[in-house]
Amino acid sequence: MWILTYVGAEFNGLTLLILADVVAFTAPLLYQKNKTQVDQFVEKSQKKLELALLRLQDRLPGAVKKLKPE
Repeated sequence: MWILTYVGAEFNGLTLLILADVVAFTAPLLYQKNKTQVDQFVEKSQKKLELALLRLQDRLPGAVKKLKPE
């Protein structure tokens, strides 16, 4: 909420809606053109996130460990 006050000070609601509209229509096109690079980046990010969550679960005393169904 604190960050949104600074965003609101710079942009009004209509400007944010226009920017969201532009992003909504250009993002799928950019994904189609760069699908392999985006998929590789997402896969790498998911692996790093899973590793970070596992490390966090190991350090927290009452954390429930999820088992992956294989």
